[in-house]
Amino acid sequence: MHRVQQREIDEKMGNSSAQSLVEDVTNWNNGNKKVTIETISSTENVLREPEYRLYKKKEGKNYLIGEFKFPDVISAKELTLDVGEDRILLESKNRGYLLDIFVPYIVKQKACTSSFDRAAKILTVTMPLVGG
Repeated sequence: MHRVQQREIDEKMGNSSAQSLVEDVTNWNNGNKKVTIETISSTENVLREPEYRLYKKKEGKNYLIGEFKFPDVISAKELTLDVGEDRILLESKNRGYLLDIFVPYIVKQKACTSSFDRAAKILTVTMPLVGG
């Protein structure tokens, strides 16, 4: 059960200010107040999502393989990879790549391995699955 109490605006602000909140917002929009928020160009830091594919190995142990293509990355040192229980976060700040995806399996995080092929520009991540 809720109880709503109605009060006059003058009661909250004191009798010295008779200006309503609606008038205050209107004055703000008309330029009577200085705007303190500055818009910075958002086109400078546009993040790209790399091409990728995920597939599950059926033979042998139960693995999820991820292949991520980075055409302009030179070495693996430019990449940051974080594999969670059901999430992959892959980033290259220098090259403007960001990939944040969820996977439909439970991954053994500590047993994951990765390798970067410099010629093909592909990062391969091998992720063992729980129960496999």
